[in-house]
Amino acid sequence: MYKYGLTGMPLGHSMSKIIHEEILKIKNIDGKYSLLENDNLDKSFKEVLTNLDGFNVTIPYKKDIIKYLDVCSDEVKLYNVCNTVKILDNVKAGYNTDVYGFNDTLLKNSVNLKGKKVLVLGNGGVSTLIVLEAVLKDADVYISGRNKDKIYELINFVFLKTGVKPKYIKKEDIDYFDVMINGTSLGMYPNVFDSFIPLEKLKNISVVFDVIYNPYKTLMLRVAEYYGNKGISGLNMLVAQAVKAQEIFNDITLSEDEFLKVLNKAKENIPPFKVDKNIILIGAPASGKTSISREIAKIFNMQFIDIDQLIAEKEGMTINEIFEKKGEKYFREKEREVFLESIKNKGRVISTGGGLAEYFNLNSINKEENIIVYIDVNKDILFNRIKGDTTRPLLKDDKNKLFEIIERRHPVYKECCSLSQKVEKEENIKDTTVKIIDKIISKI
Repeated sequence: MYKYGLTGMPLGHSMSKIIHEEILKIKNIDGKYSLLENDNLDKSFKEVLTNLDGFNVTIPYKKDIIKYLDVCSDEVKLYNVCNTVKILDNVKAGYNTDVYGFNDTLLKNSVNLKGKKVLVLGNGGVSTLIVLEAVLKDADVYISGRNKDKIYELINFVFLKTGVKPKYIKKEDIDYFDVMINGTSLGMYPNVFDSFIPLEKLKNISVVFDVIYNPYKTLMLRVAEYYGNKGISGLNMLVAQAVKAQEIFNDITLSEDEFLKVLNKAKENIPPFKVDKNIILIGAPASGKTSISREIAKIFNMQFIDIDQLIAEKEGMTINEIFEKKGEKYFREKEREVFLESIKNKGRVISTGGGLAEYFNLNSINKEENIIVYIDVNKDILFNRIKGDTTRPLLKDDKNKLFEIIERRHPVYKECCSLSQKVEKEENIKDTTVKIIDKIISKI
């Protein structure tokens, strides 16, 4: 039996065992693949890794492993990064299959970097490879990240290898890019809400490629696609580099159908993107709670609930009819009942009526499980939105009544909310939604 494995730290959420063992199964190879987490590469190499037929390398050892090798491929020499080692007749040969996975993913998504303005996030092993590849493909390359000194080391390394100097850019200066590639671990499970850049900046980036594969669609990709831009998951890159590694280990080739079988096997083992809290939107009538709630639910893959709609369905009449036939007191009792029932399960985006916060103490609910968002819209904008709207029982197109309600409820909204979003002028609902999501993720 052939013995393979992955070395690195940490490996708790690695998909490599599933992927490699699926390849071995498809090709009828008698082999076993193990996750070999270690915090001492020297000790592990001498005692464990040299007893294998081959192994893969992940963070933080993709550069450190090179000093232990007898021979290295041209790619390893170019990138100074190795992720695959084959051992044959006691000779340890190093390869870089990440580059194959990277280029295969670009090709399958019809992304050509030549002449494009490209932003790479990060300065680690995979970012080094991506920057070099982008430069070699004649892209105009920028790099951003948390460690400015490390980024300048990478810039100088690329210059020594290619004669071309990528540019450093601060995250606050990021504007329009044709392509952005995230080479960091920010946004990877379980920290799926981490993001290096404000999400609203993704509006102006045509293609976003995130090398992270767990979750399959990261928050960054979800927002990019929400804006109508192209989002590319890192799963294809992960599977393609593993396939290439097994080709090196066993001199095999996978057909496209076999490749897709491995990809789908990996995908079905990735947990869904999940929010374990409720997000509750409050605010004055016409503040956009229902529309924005739907948008947030779409991005976060959550269930959307409209309290007023639920009440109307349960009562078999409109909110106006409930007020007219049964009175406001009856409505408030039903509103409280339906709301409390709605927050029993987590993972919901809940749009509330404008009066809920006034007639029910929202501070009484668990703020660890529920994030309350106050959409604080300018009074004149609100009135322009309700002009001619006869479906709101307490307003009836009455400006003075609207302003009186806003003045009375504003302090209540502010006092009970987890966060607020000010809206001083009409703007695209997508922009407002993403601004709110940027604030929500700091509370999750």
